[in-house]
Amino acid sequence: MLGVAPLALSIPRPALALIPDDDDEELVAKAKASRAERLARDKRQIGQFVATADPVAAPAQSAINALAEVGEQLEAGRLEGLGDLLGDSLLSGVNGATSVTDSLDRLRSTAASGSLRETKMQYIEAVEKLESWARDSGSVKTLKGF
Repeated sequence: MLGVAPLALSIPRPALALIPDDDDEELVAKAKASRAERLARDKRQIGQFVATADPVAAPAQSAINALAEVGEQLEAGRLEGLGDLLGDSLLSGVNGATSVTDSLDRLRSTAASGSLRETKMQYIEAVEKLESWARDSGSVKTLKGF
C-alpha cells in the first residue's frame, strides 16, 4: 500500500481551474490587435528616432527596409512588384549615395527583365553598396537591419 501512494502522486493531472487562452476567440483577437498596435507604435517611434538622430538615416532606413522586402521576394522566387518595393526616390538627394542609387536603379531594371538569377546577383551588389555607404557616412550606428 505504501508503494502505491508515491506513484499516484507522481501522475500529472490536468489543471481544471485554468481556461486555455486559445479557446477564447475574442481574447485571441484582442491580443492580436493589441500586438499589431504595439508593433505599429514601435515602428513609428523607431522612425522618429532615426529621423531626428541622423537626417541621412531616414532615407537609408527606408532603403534597408525595401531591400529586406525585396530579399524575401527573391528568396521566394518572385520578381513581380519588385520595382514598386524599390520605388524611384530611395536615397535620391542624399549626398554621396550616388553609387547606391545607381545600384538600386540597376536592380529595378534587372528585375523588370525577368531574370531571377541576374536579379539576385544585382540585389547582392545593391546591399553591399548600401552597407559600404552607410559605414563610410557614419550612419550605420543609427540604422537597423544590417
